[in-house]
Amino acid sequence: MESERFDPECDGWACLAIVSGDLSTGEAVRADLVGSQVVHPSQGLAAVASGGDLIIYQQEGTVGSHVTDLFAIERTGSSWGSPLVLTGGSPFEWHLNPAISNDGANVLFQCGDDSWEGHSVCEVSTDGSGFRVVLTPADSPPGGPETGTLHNPDYAPDGSIIFAADWDGDQVWRLPVEAAEPIAVRADLWSPCVLPDGRIAAVFQDWSKGGQQPDLHIRVLVPNGSSFITITTVEETESLSAGLGCSS
Repeated sequence: MESERFDPECDGWACLAIVSGDLSTGEAVRADLVGSQVVHPSQGLAAVASGGDLIIYQQEGTVGSHVTDLFAIERTGSSWGSPLVLTGGSPFEWHLNPAISNDGANVLFQCGDDSWEGHSVCEVSTDGSGFRVVLTPADSPPGGPETGTLHNPDYAPDGSIIFAADWDGDQVWRLPVEAAEPIAVRADLWSPCVLPDGRIAAVFQDWSKGGQQPDLHIRVLVPNGSSFITITTVEETESLSAGLGCSS
């Protein structure tokens, strides 16, 4: 998470922090740089691997014309190492909203040449190798539009990829393993996050009250999207920042 707590240097400028699952303890992440520096990530979601010793986060670009890059930072013992840029081989300018595979080996994320519009789904290994474009807006199902934004990708337990796209309104999609064509999961939802048992958490905008802003429902779908439960409602708000955070 980003927080102004846990370190005096974070007061007034949020730092990357790691917090225990029961929220009982937290610490600012200090990178192994000159003087052991706190990390100030760019706006957007970070992801932490199972075990809490690997974090992927977004920061201002350091490679060529990149506006933002993704970085990995790993902890050995009680100390964090130096940040490693993961998106150095990307042809895109923006990289954001990472999700880590369950084995900690790969990262899915959004990639594009605009802050949001026209994004694709990309993947890279957590050592910075093997960058590839997984899916682009032009890869919609036959008859669908070839423009739009693909966002908030995540890995499912079976190896398929879950993501949202606005090809024809907000919708959650699944790209099965070794498939070229995505399959619709459920419409009118965005910002999916896959749970360990394969269910999918996602956000629904409820305009039924007719107010100036919708209620946001966080829903949990069965893997094929055929049914869901609403686990919480955030009343009359426009967004949940970048969406729901996903970790392995």
